[in-house]
Amino acid sequence: QHFGIDAMLDRVKDDDDGASAIGALVEGSGTAVMTAFLLREMQAGRLKPEALAEMANHEAVQGAKLAAALPFLRRSLLASYMLGFPFLLRGDLTKVAGADPADLNRAFAKPPVSSEQILHPEKYWDPAQADAPVPVVLPDLAKVLGAEWSLAGQGKLGELNLALLVGAGTPVGNTPDALSAAAWTNQAASGVGGDVYQHYSKGTEGVTVLATVWDTEQDAGEFEKALGSLPGRRAWRRGAAVVVVAGDLPGRAEALALAAFDAVKAPK
Repeated sequence: QHFGIDAMLDRVKDDDDGASAIGALVEGSGTAVMTAFLLREMQAGRLKPEALAEMANHEAVQGAKLAAALPFLRRSLLASYMLGFPFLLRGDLTKVAGADPADLNRAFAKPPVSSEQILHPEKYWDPAQADAPVPVVLPDLAKVLGAEWSLAGQGKLGELNLALLVGAGTPVGNTPDALSAAAWTNQAASGVGGDVYQHYSKGTEGVTVLATVWDTEQDAGEFEKALGSLPGRRAWRRGAAVVVVAGDLPGRAEALALAAFDAVKAPK
């Protein structure tokens, strides 16, 4: 109520990655309050070991359930919860006192705008390393595919979910290791400038195009190389941009990729 979280989320309703960043901020602030409360109660002798054991057992049960979920679903359910608190600690997990209230106020006044900033807190907190997403926009490319194809949906993956495409691990539950960005991303996903995906359909057929722009050509090359080769999926790189096309390809994959490159005005 104080910070107007509903309005914050409404402003990013068309930005999946931005919504994930705000979700991490909200969950991280909840963890910050919980941590401060637990420390106070323990120091005052009001929190008994039995209560802590019960909490730990509850978290273990929840972790076992999450371990059975698909990696993408685990990320959706767990990433914001696990990464929000380290973000508010500016990446320093040794801060015994917890998050600085001034940092909480600052983050809610000007929220993080990408999962990249959550995974790499310095890209939010340090003005010298600040790194906001590059807008990547694609027009409706259905005409490239042919008659009866239509745009069915679009969104952004951000570093958190792009990392899944290039082999990054996904924690299986609420564990100390999951507090580290290294558990969620890797070198091939780092350095993303911005992205957008579109999904097209024709009856039961579907094609997805993903356009990404990277901070440097080296970052783009690392992402392209790490994608590897999968049946029904192809990737192209032009300078600091990489386009991926996957699905029921009607012989128009390359034409779709070229149209995407022209739209994002990627350097040759």
